Amino acid sequence: MTKIIVATGNENKMKEIRQIIKRDDIQFVSLKDEGLSDVEIVEDGDTFEENAIIKAKTIADITGTIVIADDSGLEVDWLNKEPGVHSARFMGHDTPYEIKNQAIIDKLKGVIGSDRSARFVAVVAIAFPE
Repeated sequence: MTKIIVATGNENKMKEIRQIIKRDDIQFVSLKDEGLSDVEIVEDGDTFEENAIIKAKTIADITGTIVIADDSGLEVDWLNKEPGVHSARFMGHDTPYEIKNQAIIDKLKGVIGSDRSARFVAVVAIAFPE
């Protein structure tokens, strides 16, 4: 059986991956499952792609195992694609999404129509030990 580490501590994400990719020959494990929850990964990339690659390569280098990692966030055009790669850290890690979302809505006050365009971006990277 092939083991693939998913560079996340998010149990909901793990549940989704296991539901979507149902394979008897692949075991998906989290950072927590592998005792890697304390590994500090510095997501200092300028793009979602760079951050996903950083996460995947960091864990693959440590473990010598195949690793899948992702990075995602919200891009609001009127706000120059902010919060973008800083979505998770926008207004602090512990700030509830309800408050973060309201802050974005408040910044869009008076902005109408297609000027309010936004998208959720998600990028996945895979790193092989070799």
